[in-house]
Amino acid sequence: MVMAGLALMAGALLAAEPDAKVPTPTDPSIQGEETAVLTSAPKVPPPITRKNATKVIVNLEVVEVTKRLADGVEYTFWTFGGDVPGKFIRIREGDLVEFHLNNHQDNKMPHNIDLHAVTGPGGGAASSFTAPGHSSVFSFQALNPGLFIYHCATAPVGMHVGNGMYGMILVEPKEGLPPVDKEYYVMQGEFYTVGRYGEEGLQPFDMEKAVDEKPSYVVFNGSVGSLVGDNALTAKVGEKIRIYVGNGGPNLTSSFHIIGEIFDTVYPEGGTTATHNVQTTSIPAGGASIVELKVEIPGTYILGNMPCFARSTKGRWAC
Repeated sequence: MVMAGLALMAGALLAAEPDAKVPTPTDPSIQGEETAVLTSAPKVPPPITRKNATKVIVNLEVVEVTKRLADGVEYTFWTFGGDVPGKFIRIREGDLVEFHLNNHQDNKMPHNIDLHAVTGPGGGAASSFTAPGHSSVFSFQALNPGLFIYHCATAPVGMHVGNGMYGMILVEPKEGLPPVDKEYYVMQGEFYTVGRYGEEGLQPFDMEKAVDEKPSYVVFNGSVGSLVGDNALTAKVGEKIRIYVGNGGPNLTSSFHIIGEIFDTVYPEGGTTATHNVQTTSIPAGGASIVELKVEIPGTYILGNMPCFARSTKGRWAC
């Protein structure tokens, strides 16, 4: 092994020798071709029913768009697909993915994508640096099942992530996931605005607050109140629910739980090993978890993050 410096890290990264054997993204069991169905949170693409690996074409566009962050507050989000979080991608273990990243011509910044589901330097970032009005294409084979984060890795990475550039990709195991009645997509993120919490108008990004890890907003699915009222996640008594939960960060850990419920099953870190009867699951920035529960008693249940509750009472930021 040799050591190679990496500009995005404080330290070094192990790199493979030039003559090391590298597996090629080909597999004789890959049959056919399909275009991935992508969905905006809280919706999730349908479960994969095919029993074989296939070539999956993913088309994802980066869009810089001004939208609501809170009542009276607007923000220019940098997005994968027009929303925060980015589109949910669902593939199967063994699939060969042909990824098309398009940077909208009206954008001001170059962007790329680092998918934690990709095995290889940069997770696709080095192959997808894309200027406004251009597109890039790269391929990878999904070698490991699990729920993974993707995010922009263009410098300064924290700024791109802090502006909303993150989402999730699910690599279903070959045998599939146990059936449930409903699936939802929820992702926590932080926003650092020049104005204080609730200050109206178009708010720009504040790098000093981001460096100090003092967000103005900590929200689920890109805005204050995104999962309340008419936007609430719904279920009937007796239904089994699966929630794919991510934490885009870029800084804070999420202590995710549902007030009044106990998770029947949790797949910590979005992996494939399940644990049961969990009250709260910790999700680091850039991490994910899969939680399952059965709704047994009618009522309203609050999705929560304990640090968020504690700090919001001091008026520092809101969820």
